Amino acid sequence: KLNSKLELNTQKQEKTSQGKLVLQVMTDVASSVNLDINYLTNNASWSPFYDLRADNINSPINLMYKAKVLQNTGIDWKKVKLTLSSGNPNQNNTAPILQAWFLRYGYPRTYGYVNDDAKMNEVVVTGYGVKKDAAPQSSISNYTTINENQLNVSFDIDIPYDILSNGKAHSVALKDLKLPATYKYYAVPKVEKEAFLLAEISEYSKFNLLPGEANIIFEGMYVGKTMINPNQTSDTLNLSMGRDKKIAIKREKIADKSGTKFLSGYKEQTFTYDITVKNNKKEAIEMLLKDQYPISTDKEITIELLDNGKAKVNAETGILTWDVKLGAGETKKFRISYKIKYPKDKFIDNL
Repeated sequence: KLNSKLELNTQKQEKTSQGKLVLQVMTDVASSVNLDINYLTNNASWSPFYDLRADNINSPINLMYKAKVLQNTGIDWKKVKLTLSSGNPNQNNTAPILQAWFLRYGYPRTYGYVNDDAKMNEVVVTGYGVKKDAAPQSSISNYTTINENQLNVSFDIDIPYDILSNGKAHSVALKDLKLPATYKYYAVPKVEKEAFLLAEISEYSKFNLLPGEANIIFEGMYVGKTMINPNQTSDTLNLSMGRDKKIAIKREKIADKSGTKFLSGYKEQTFTYDITVKNNKKEAIEMLLKDQYPISTDKEITIELLDNGKAKVNAETGILTWDVKLGAGETKKFRISYKIKYPKDKFIDNL
């Protein structure tokens, strides 16, 4: 009767269990041994995320480096020490080979955008330990060791965590960093009629940052979210710290300086815009202001920049850039104007 009850309990456990390890052990003699088991599972992953805090535009950024760890292996991880790696063992590691490229006529295609999955798949459980009290955030860096290898970066976390096998993200603190920052405002009024505060981080590669989402807390207030993308060739990392409503920006088309003319088989259109920026803050600011004029790859479409508003002109991209300094309460205005000429029987749909 007892054996029947034990067998019934075993069957119940097997039905509710979502994971099972089957081991084949070979030995010359019968003995009782302890086994350390290492295995790879596809049902565990992690992704980095951050908290960005800054008191004002004269202070450094306090960055809390975190990880969202989730697993659905069928085994609850109790009091385990984690190693998180930027490597992905499931990724194809075969070096690509170029084949001959042959052109041929075909039909236009519409391409969609596919978002790369930012999750890392290498989560290593290094052992079941004795539970420690959680470390305060101010000293969390003392419990994480960063190992920078040839191909990836790994984080060894000395604090035991409980990660349940329920597929829910568990927040794990990795590092508390202080990033020296230079602040500058950035605006593209053609797209957004608001100014964004950017924090410029130099020599950011030494912090081993990975692409991920970040919460922004500026001047003690939660501002919103931004993205950190260190995978770029620039020496400076720009972090968007949110919009500043105290900087007013207006971009308006000047009707009496714009218009259309027809000249011997051609249509000529002139566009003129005024960009007005006002600093309603109590302190001076620096701003990177950008606009653009169109460029053409068709010899039948000619474009002439009539007025660049004293901006730096990139003729290849059509981007106009101003480095603007505004005192407290100061207003500045910039005018741009350009002319487009093309056959009058043609239509340009993105003017």
